[in-house]
Amino acid sequence: MIAQSAYYQTRTQFRQDRQLVLEGAFVDPKGLYGCSTIQASPISKEFKFQGGTAYLPPQMYSQVVPIANNGDFMHMGSVCGYLSKYTKTKVSAKKDNVTVGQGVIPLIINSFYAVKGESYTDTSLYVLDTMMIVYDKEYQEPQILFSGLSFVQRLPPDAPIDPKALDELINNPNGFTIKPKSP
Repeated sequence: MIAQSAYYQTRTQFRQDRQLVLEGAFVDPKGLYGCSTIQASPISKEFKFQGGTAYLPPQMYSQVVPIANNGDFMHMGSVCGYLSKYTKTKVSAKKDNVTVGQGVIPLIINSFYAVKGESYTDTSLYVLDTMMIVYDKEYQEPQILFSGLSFVQRLPPDAPIDPKALDELINNPNGFTIKPKSP
């Protein structure tokens, strides 16, 4: 019984030492949409991020977002343009007011990385903490600011990536909720 318990504990530790979790860094907004840029990096310095892709809810942005090997999310100008249009359909500012909203955007990140001399892949659900500033001026685009990237859960390695499931998360009438796993 003790040997079996030690085996399970060792197996769990082996797996945990090789599982990637990303954190985000955000650069001040520039350009037409006033949107932050995103750079993802592993929380542990032992990991070497080698690239990946991100999937946002298709109703917000339907294209795959490449992630460079330095962690930069590519095509953010296009992403922010679509997020700005989406925000305008959901929020409108009253005359002479600015409307500020906060929320999270779920995204699936498919990553390639190396640790302890081996390469791995990971597909996980994350949320992007977002603030949207909508102005009452007809021709001024909403400002999109990102402030956090949080790991939610690892997806099964053999499961197909289904971005449409992200639409279901944000359209849930009970709000965006995911049940945490118990330890």
